[in-house]
Amino acid sequence: MAEVLALDGPGCRIELTEERGMTVKQLRGVWRHVELNADGWTDSWKGTDRRPNPDFGKALRAEEVNLYQVTEHLIRPATEARRCSFVEVVARGRQPPRWFVSHWWGEPVKDFVACVQAHASLRHLADETPYWVCAYANNQWQLALEVTENPAETSFRKAMRNADGTLSIIDVGAVTFSRIWCGFEVATTLQSDARKLYDMASTAPDTREPVVITDGLSPEDVSKGEQYGKDWQGGAQGYKLRREQCFPPHVVEMAMRVRIQDGVASVEADRIHILNSIVGALDLDGSPPSDHQAYRRVNSVLHGRFAAALYRLGLESSAVNTADLQLALRNYPCRELTLCFHECMSFGNRALAAFVEFLPTGLHSLRLDCTGCTRLTCPLLALRALSRLACLTKLALDFSRCLEIFDLSMLEGLGGIHTLTELTAEFGMCTSLACCSGLKGLTGGKAERTTGLKSVTLNLSACPCLDEAGLLQGLCALPAITSLSLDLSGSNVALSTVAVHLPATLVSLSISCVRCVNVSDLSILGCCRELPRLTALALDFAMCEKLADSSGLRVVAAAPFLASVSIDLSGCTRISKKCWKVDSVENLKALYPGSSGSASRPNSRASGCAAVRKDISLPALGPPRQSARAGRIFIGNTARMCEDLDSKGRVRWAWTFYVRGDVQHVKAVTLHLHETFKDPVRQLRGPGFEAHFRGWGTFSIQVVVAWKSGGELRTVWELQFEADASQQFDVPVAQAPKAHVRASSVPRGSTVHRGPDVPRVRR
Repeated sequence: MAEVLALDGPGCRIELTEERGMTVKQLRGVWRHVELNADGWTDSWKGTDRRPNPDFGKALRAEEVNLYQVTEHLIRPATEARRCSFVEVVARGRQPPRWFVSHWWGEPVKDFVACVQAHASLRHLADETPYWVCAYANNQWQLALEVTENPAETSFRKAMRNADGTLSIIDVGAVTFSRIWCGFEVATTLQSDARKLYDMASTAPDTREPVVITDGLSPEDVSKGEQYGKDWQGGAQGYKLRREQCFPPHVVEMAMRVRIQDGVASVEADRIHILNSIVGALDLDGSPPSDHQAYRRVNSVLHGRFAAALYRLGLESSAVNTADLQLALRNYPCRELTLCFHECMSFGNRALAAFVEFLPTGLHSLRLDCTGCTRLTCPLLALRALSRLACLTKLALDFSRCLEIFDLSMLEGLGGIHTLTELTAEFGMCTSLACCSGLKGLTGGKAERTTGLKSVTLNLSACPCLDEAGLLQGLCALPAITSLSLDLSGSNVALSTVAVHLPATLVSLSISCVRCVNVSDLSILGCCRELPRLTALALDFAMCEKLADSSGLRVVAAAPFLASVSIDLSGCTRISKKCWKVDSVENLKALYPGSSGSASRPNSRASGCAAVRKDISLPALGPPRQSARAGRIFIGNTARMCEDLDSKGRVRWAWTFYVRGDVQHVKAVTLHLHETFKDPVRQLRGPGFEAHFRGWGTFSIQVVVAWKSGGELRTVWELQFEADASQQFDVPVAQAPKAHVRASSVPRGSTVHRGPDVPRVRR
């Protein structure tokens, strides 16, 4: 139960109005005061000469009390003796706001406080976090001083400048959108030079529960969405989408009709001053123009921001006119845009084509998440229309788990975007994907390769049907990029000749081939000879069971220009364990001390580049320290896709949890699965410590390994579907107390090992 406000305390003096925020706790106290005292209150606000209040004199119920009435029955009586702001009555000192609140005074205080509390919870803000609310911050006895003639110089503008962002609280009737002060506040936030967050909150008409649409992911989205793993029900993004789907559709419709020039105010002079301020008129008291380019820009910003936040909701609700959203999106003067259609059953080829057609042409950065959109089918020719975005420099496309994508033809038109410098394309678990010839299209179809593309990230993990020859041809056709990140984990490629197919201009190269069954050697490391500018190399070949030749590491050790090296061969049982983890150039040279780091390098591919010689002096390093252990075990899982989908069209997986390695030292294994399992606690006893399951979502598994020698190992395994993965642990040589080890979250398509020199049991 909320505490009752202490209105008879000493209070304080806060000189600057912009530092008079109300904490969440204090706002809750206002509602508690209304609950206890509203009986007997009548509506004493008469309204204005232009708009008299028809409910004047009406008896009030607590649930209906709004800020106009709170001002009459609480704020003014509480501040009358001191003639100060309400914040100065309830606070003990300055309360600079973290968030600015834009709202209409006519909404119920109960709904207002509920929205603020929900927002603070999502943003992980404490009860003592201040929000700037004009009615409580302004001195109601000196409003002429608080609300200046020039709206740009008012206290609200200063408070907004110091806050992290603006929270728009939209009443059930969406009257907020008709208030000129609200429109001006939101427009000021969105047009600010500093990047300010903009969140929206309203209450569901049927339940009156608060619904908040956040600008990007909130901390609560991440903590709740990823508590059972990053892929559990879509992770953080999936949690955000489910949370926001109850946002009232009629509010979306009202948002598309906002026109700043049509806004109303309780004081006509305020409306005149705001409109003249927007158009830049010198005479703020003159008659503002009925139409102006400045109005249209403000309206475009408002409509575009709403359209970007509510576009998916418009696709999934028949009550929303999608055409209005598309038009607003086209006219949105923004530089960055992120839209998520994760597992959206309404997002097919036609919806994608419409979305691309109406993208604002001034975009510099675009991220489009279509993960699990199973209605998308090849060829996705609509993406070729992205070439009309003449300013685009960064593009990220995620088509993971789109089961009907079988080629990369949608990339062919991207080479025509001559401003594009960074491209990320994710196709993880696209099980039908085979043809990669679309990579050739990144050159724009020109032999001279005039495209400005410099960085490419390509995720093809868990794509079992890849045509390796086509992939190599596509890599060979890449333009003169300097950075390439390629994830082929769980695929069927061998990459024996990939080194000679890579662009000679590469400076940074990252390749992941976790659990690639056809990889048998490290000929890929020949790239250190073939790429004359390469300075950073990261390779993850963990659990490649056929990998038997590690001699390629000597090539890396002899490379004179490499400054950063990370190579993971963990679980490759046919090669020496001392080579399993290489995390620095120094570590590699310690393994191969006879290799020369200053030898000249073949430079046949570096046409036009002068040969560079660099002498590197490194201190002599001994072999890695080995800790006492009786052996090693591997905790992990394998997974394969089932042919059938669940009732929602989601992919089902058959997966096996295992403990392998030196399991003769293991007495028993206990698994604590997700709470939705019929039997969430499972006991595994040898000799084969395995358990088999079927499902579609990933989550965290608590694992307890009991040693025969005594003691336990406790850890958490993050279930993975994109590529088989495992983590190694040392078997203690003697009985030890219980160890509590938290395995770090495993990135998709990778394997995590801490190395042989890190003891697994605390002694």
